[in-house]
Amino acid sequence: MYLEPLQRDGYVVVRNLLTPTEVSHYRTVATHATTLTRTGSWPHFRTVPKQFPPWPTTAPPASEGGIWGVQHLLHPEMPGRAAFAACYFSPSILAVAEELMGTSSEGAEPLVMELFNLLVAPETKDFELRWHRDDISEHASAEEEIEQLAAKAPGGRQSHCQYNLALCEDASLVVVPGTHARARTGVEREADPFAAELPGQ
Repeated sequence: MYLEPLQRDGYVVVRNLLTPTEVSHYRTVATHATTLTRTGSWPHFRTVPKQFPPWPTTAPPASEGGIWGVQHLLHPEMPGRAAFAACYFSPSILAVAEELMGTSSEGAEPLVMELFNLLVAPETKDFELRWHRDDISEHASAEEEIEQLAAKAPGGRQSHCQYNLALCEDASLVVVPGTHARARTGVEREADPFAAELPGQ
């Protein structure tokens, strides 16, 4: 059901994965974690304007941009860890991930889960992330891009899956369908990395 659009477009939208009650519950837990982080009570975060680590060890105040992410939601000392774990390892989420990657939580090729973080809107500063492929260098040649992309989907099956689970209205995630299976075009290579719009997005 979800694999075909993923293979075609490079992403798939899964609607109503959480019930309204679950959304409300996880928003409460996420808000608490965000408040702890913004007030200095949780030391693992992503800060504005940096997009990639390393991040500083002290969260900047909102007047300087603040944070845009809370890291390590499954850390043993994270308040709300049990609720985050229940979400992350829920049967509904695991079922989608297993379908997309052809794995099983109990099979010969087990599913490995990692990197569970919370992304949040900075409080008082507009903030943009550059358009990118998470782990392919912007300096890679077209040939290197194709080689690396193919290595991430051996035999046409994804070897990893990232999901963005929105707990509120969110227009911040922008994708260019089909770019998971090709090298960047000349326009994409030469575009401002913070370009407001790319062809086909």
